[in-house]
Amino acid sequence: KPQKTYLNKKDLQKLDGVRTDTPLERLVLAQFLVGAYTGMRLSDIREATTCAIDGGTLTYTSIKTGIQATVPCSKKTAELIRIAQSEEATVTTAGFEKIIRRLCKRAGINERVTVVKAGRHMEGEKWRFISSHTARISFCTNLSRAGVPILDISKLAGHQSSVTTERYVVGSAPQLSKRAMAYFD
Repeated sequence: KPQKTYLNKKDLQKLDGVRTDTPLERLVLAQFLVGAYTGMRLSDIREATTCAIDGGTLTYTSIKTGIQATVPCSKKTAELIRIAQSEEATVTTAGFEKIIRRLCKRAGINERVTVVKAGRHMEGEKWRFISSHTARISFCTNLSRAGVPILDISKLAGHQSSVTTERYVVGSAPQLSKRAMAYFD
């Protein structure tokens, strides 16, 4: 089973404050952060408009699944959507991945991690393993670690099934109550 990595809240704060030097970097950063804060796929972000934001929520229909999702949308995220709309530049998926990794490296997201890809264990600084999909993985994982039930995360992410959502949550030790921990004493 592949082992993924994700950006925790501290990593996202570092990335949110990173310097961008070009319109393409500004575009990629805005799109990635929108994905990390809303759970939207890159294809949906590229079609997003601020018209879909009403009363602090963003409602969109997933291009891939046709499922409608409604997520809380902060003013900061609305501004990121505006930035993504205003940039006239376009970037390929391969270009996106190269730029987001460069931005993560510049932001100092260099914790050593081990991931499993195609059955191979790979170790290195976290920025090396970031992709466009890491945004959605980060969204689901951060919500799960905040105690949000998997069914709610599934609805927010626009998944057809909570089984799909479970694959997006990077594994961690379960958070057991004191009562449950008493079992192990």
